[in-house]
Amino acid sequence: MTRPFLTALSLIFFSSSLAFAQGTTSKPAQGTAEKPAKKICHAYKLHIDTKVKIKINGQEVLLDSPTTAHYVNEGSPSKYSVQLSRLILTVTVDGNENSHMDMSKDRMKIRRSGKEQIIAFGEGNAQLKALLKANFHQAMATITTDKAGKELSRTVPKPNPSTRMLSGILHNIRWFHVGFAAEKTWTETREFDLGKGGTISGPIVFTKQDKKDAQGNTVVKLSGKMSKKSIKTPTGTLESVSYLFEGHQSYDEKRKIWVSGQTTVKATYKMMTPQGKADSSGTIILTLSMPKNEK
Repeated sequence: MTRPFLTALSLIFFSSSLAFAQGTTSKPAQGTAEKPAKKICHAYKLHIDTKVKIKINGQEVLLDSPTTAHYVNEGSPSKYSVQLSRLILTVTVDGNENSHMDMSKDRMKIRRSGKEQIIAFGEGNAQLKALLKANFHQAMATITTDKAGKELSRTVPKPNPSTRMLSGILHNIRWFHVGFAAEKTWTETREFDLGKGGTISGPIVFTKQDKKDAQGNTVVKLSGKMSKKSIKTPTGTLESVSYLFEGHQSYDEKRKIWVSGQTTVKATYKMMTPQGKADSSGTIILTLSMPKNEK
């Protein structure tokens, strides 16, 4: 299999669409005092372990792309911003590291072919500064929710192709932040990033468990399936797409926030490449946690 093809496959996981938004404020009625809104600031760590096997023309390639995103939800319970603070991306092809990037607002660390380079924000060229500003110096999105925490709206900035390189990371950052319904079982339509500039959506069923977790939080199991005959993405067309979801997550009913979770995704699809149609299958494991000082 040619090196350019392997490189192209590895770059599947690095395309972009992040976000920012501004909200509106309303003035209190005359003669009444405006009640100060409750403030929240919760830090999270999301780890995404993606392993995809691609078969084409009798050859097989294993892509492994672990990704770790550190982010903060800040604002009020019903309206808050999502701010990315650090992103670590690695791509390996058949067990050999193809690329590694570690980015934050202050610098970018790049490793290719065993050679590492660290570029500080102030020392970078205009392109690097634009990249870090777009992805780390402003919020990814502004979220509004109902009283149960279910997302009502998401406002994002207009994407800039020259600076947006993080494919759909916002969709996966939002994966665990669903509403916490009063019922024992409920269903929400969720959207999941395909890692190729496209998304898939479908119903996910959530069921509260009787047994609490070790910290006394309510455990909720989730399951669902998303499938589509064909999906067009910026990098090509996917066919016979099927994603199966199983997992659990924990909710702190006192603070009214999700504090941890894990979802395993089994994915299969066919992908058109310059060399022909490729059969792809893989496993994606998303794990949510909070820093110790947040717990």
